[in-house]
Amino acid sequence: MPTVEINKNDLNSLLTQKFSDEKLESLLESAKGELKNTAGENYKIELNDTNRPDLWTSAGIARQINLYLKNKQYTYPFFNTKDSDLTIEVDSNIKNIRPYVVGFAVKKINITEPLLLELIQNQEKFADNFGRKRKDIAIGIYKLKNITFPVKYKAVAPDAIKFIPLGMEQELNLKEILKEHPKGIEYKHLVEEYDKYPILLDSKNNVLSFPPVINSKFIGEVEVGDTEIFIELTGYNLYNLMIIANIFACDLADRGAEIIPAKISYPYHTVFGENFIAPKIIEKEFSLDKSYFSKIVGFMPEDSDIKENLEKMGFINIDITADTVKVEIPPYRNDIMHAVDVVEDFIIGKGFNNIKFEMPTYMTVGSLSNLELLSDKVRDIMVGIGFQEVISNILNSKENIYDKMNLPEINGVEIANPMTESYNVLRNSIIPVLLEVESFSGKADYPHKIFEVGDIALKDKENNYGSKTLMNMGAASIHSSSNFSEVKSYLNNIMYYIGIDNFELREEKIPFLIDGRSAAVFVNNIKTGYIGEVHPDVLEKWDINMPVTVLELTLDYLLK
Repeated sequence: MPTVEINKNDLNSLLTQKFSDEKLESLLESAKGELKNTAGENYKIELNDTNRPDLWTSAGIARQINLYLKNKQYTYPFFNTKDSDLTIEVDSNIKNIRPYVVGFAVKKINITEPLLLELIQNQEKFADNFGRKRKDIAIGIYKLKNITFPVKYKAVAPDAIKFIPLGMEQELNLKEILKEHPKGIEYKHLVEEYDKYPILLDSKNNVLSFPPVINSKFIGEVEVGDTEIFIELTGYNLYNLMIIANIFACDLADRGAEIIPAKISYPYHTVFGENFIAPKIIEKEFSLDKSYFSKIVGFMPEDSDIKENLEKMGFINIDITADTVKVEIPPYRNDIMHAVDVVEDFIIGKGFNNIKFEMPTYMTVGSLSNLELLSDKVRDIMVGIGFQEVISNILNSKENIYDKMNLPEINGVEIANPMTESYNVLRNSIIPVLLEVESFSGKADYPHKIFEVGDIALKDKENNYGSKTLMNMGAASIHSSSNFSEVKSYLNNIMYYIGIDNFELREEKIPFLIDGRSAAVFVNNIKTGYIGEVHPDVLEKWDINMPVTVLELTLDYLLK
C-alpha cells in the first residue's frame, strides 16, 4: 500500500485547524489512512487503498479532512476555461512512440523547501505507482519564465539534439544520455527500441525534457523561491495522464496558486478529441438506484443523511429523488466505477461506528457449498493420481496471460490502476500459472505433475459488476513422453470419480495448443474445459524444454 511522508507544518497550513496526533489518526480514517510514524518533522502515513491517488499528497489528505469536518468547501473555476494562450503542439511522428502529453502553468505559488520536496515525492509516487515506473506516466516540472510558448512535443533522431540534463554540467545528445546519465541508464528500456526519441521543446527550440527520462537543467531545475512553474505529463494512457494533471492542479489551487490551463493540439484523434484544454473534468456525474443504500447499509438512510455524508467525501451537486441518487464526481477522483463505491463513501462519511448493528433474528448453521465440496473432491482425486498442488495469485501480468499464451487481449479483466506490471490483470485460466511455475522448475527431476484449483475472472456484460468469477481446475504433466493420450486418461479418471459418464471430446483449435492434439470437453452439450499438448512456440516463450500436456475444467459448469 502507498506510504507517504508529509511535512507536519505543511499539512497544518492546509488544515483549517491543528490537531493532536491522536485526533489526526482518527480523522485519517476518512482517507483510509493511518499514522505509521510521528517522530521528527514529518508524518509517515500509510494509505490502505490504491485507488485514491488524490490522497497520496498532503493537500489531498488535508482536503479530505477539511471536507469530512465540513470546515471548508472547494471550487476549481479553472476547469471552466474554454481557450488558452498557452499551447502544446503535438507532432504526428510521436504517435507510435509515446503518443500523449498534457500540461498547464501555475502562477502565484511560493515554492518553499517543504513544497518542493512534496512535488518531487508526488512526481515519483505517481510515475512509479500509478504510471508503472514511468511507462504510462512521466511528469516534468519546469521554470515557467524560461519557456516561450508554444511548446512542441515531437520525436527526433537520438543524436539530433544536445542539451544539459538535470544533474550534469555538460551537453549530451539523447543517445549519450541513455549511456551516461543515471536516469538514462535506469529508464533507457522505455525508449531505446525506437528509431526516434521523444522530446519537448519550446518555440525557441530550448529543450524542456527528454521524456520519460530526464529534464533539462536550464528549464527543468525548479528551485526554492520560484513563483511560476509549468507541469507536463507524457505517456500512453491519456485518461490517466489527465486525472493526475487534475490532482496536481487541484492540490496547487488549494495552496492559493493560480492555475493557467493549456490548449493541447493533436494531429490525430484522442479520447478527448484533437484539441482540448488541460486540466479537464473527465468523470462528471454518476447515478445509482436509491435502494442500493438499503441493500448495502442494511437500512434506508434519510435523504438529508445521504447528502450530508456524500458531501463530506467531496461529492457535489447531489440530487436525490424517490428512486435515484445522482452525484457530481470531484475532478480529482477516478475511482467511482460502481454504485457500491458511492455507498462505501457514504458509510465512511457517516462513520462505521455510527451505524447500529442488529443481531440476527434467526439462527443458521453454516456448511460448505456444493462447489466447495466438488473442489475438495477434485483436489483429492488429483493428489491420488500423482499430482502436486500449487497455490498462486489470481492477479498476474498481461505478458503471462496473453502474450506468452498466443492469446488476444479479450475477455480478460484488467486492473485500472495497477501498482506493478507483474499484477495488472486477473487470470482467465489456470494454465499460464502452471507454466510459470514450471518455467522456474527446470532443474527438478522429471516427471513434473502439478495442478491448481482456484478462481479465474472473465468479462460478463450480463453480470451486475461486468465480470464473473469461476472456479477452475488446471493440471499440467511435464516429461519427455507427455502426450494427448496421457492427459485424456487423467480426464477419464476425474470424470469417473466425480460421477460423470456422459462427457465427450470435440476437436477444437486452441491458440496455445497443437492443432490436432487438442480438444474441448463437453458435458450435456455444455463446454466445460479442454485438454491438449502445449504448442512448442508457447513452450519456447516460457523457456520450457520438455513436452507439456494440460487439462483445464470449469467446476461451476461440471456442478450443473
